[in-house]
Amino acid sequence: MKICRIVYEMPPPWDGLAPHPYEITLSQSKKGYTQDVFCGRWPKAGKAEEIKNVKFHHILREPLAGTISVTSSIILFFKYLKWRRHNKPDILHCHGHFAFWIYFYRCFLITHFPWAEELKIPLVAHFHNTAKGRWESFIKEGKAVSLQSRLISWPLLVISDKLAVKAAAASIFVSNETREEALKYYKADLRRCFVVETGVNTQLFVAAGQQEREKSRKELGLDIFDKVILNLGIMVERKNIHLLVEALARLPQAYKLVLVGSWDATYQQKVAETDRNIIEEYSHS
Repeated sequence: MKICRIVYEMPPPWDGLAPHPYEITLSQSKKGYTQDVFCGRWPKAGKAEEIKNVKFHHILREPLAGTISVTSSIILFFKYLKWRRHNKPDILHCHGHFAFWIYFYRCFLITHFPWAEELKIPLVAHFHNTAKGRWESFIKEGKAVSLQSRLISWPLLVISDKLAVKAAAASIFVSNETREEALKYYKADLRRCFVVETGVNTQLFVAAGQQEREKSRKELGLDIFDKVILNLGIMVERKNIHLLVEALARLPQAYKLVLVGSWDATYQQKVAETDRNIIEEYSHS
């Protein structure tokens, strides 16, 4: 089987959702499937990993956050068309909004040229969230939304999602909630919507031995009685890190929160302020 995968991130370096499509690519390569992966990459990201049976096609990542639909996705589209002149995959797997213009192209063909050769290749759209669902949750929770996101970025992402569910032979969602959002906001066809939760590489993620746990705790300044809460990911407001910090005020002192990941500067100040308030609360109790 020959697979063409469109995904914005592919390590190294690791960032955001990169581990998910990476593990899919790695597993399929071990089965002997040949894959062409179109992915975003910074010019100075270092040497790209080489995987057997996989050929990477790198595209410059978006120069400004939230502009993927009108920057790197356009470059991807023309690079994909050039590649398709001499290649025909058995399946096209698109993860996220990087394939915005491919979705648009296929919807155009569906409407005007339903016999087109391109449409004989089944497209699978992979959703780890829905833009409209995330937007509505921000409004419901009263979270601040930047002017750029409200007027440009998010409307384009919603359009991308709608095009994806229309163009796809099948849409994969990582949770029932995400699928329900697509049905509610995008009128997706339930017969073409499937829930496949994100898996775990059990060869990579294994239980740590006692010696390793003690070493890690010592490096973090923790003792054997501490209860550790770990959060790994980009620290932005929609991840509700401040609620984790606030929760510590209601837990025994043995509970410790370890945050690993890069911060949004504005949000970091908000969380730091929350932390100071908790410290003051403790000092006056």
